[in-house]
Amino acid sequence: MLKIRFKRVGKRNQPAFKIVVVEKWRAPTSGKFVEEVGFYNPLTKEKVLRKERIEYWLKCGAQPSETVHNLLVSEGIIKGEKI
Repeated sequence: MLKIRFKRVGKRNQPAFKIVVVEKWRAPTSGKFVEEVGFYNPLTKEKVLRKERIEYWLKCGAQPSETVHNLLVSEGIIKGEKI
């Protein structure tokens, strides 16, 4: 099963996150992912989302994590309520 979730990058106390499609059983720190579909920096509120690729993976059955789901709802990529 595929999951869309954050992968933390950046230095200590300067977090940044890649939004990646990854196998559900794989550890978040393993570094191996299927595809990078976005980027999020919580310090500067910078968001880069590849909408067409996210929609493609959602149609293929990938499930977003709770935090990614809330981000996608706030950006209008998926409809529904935040978790």
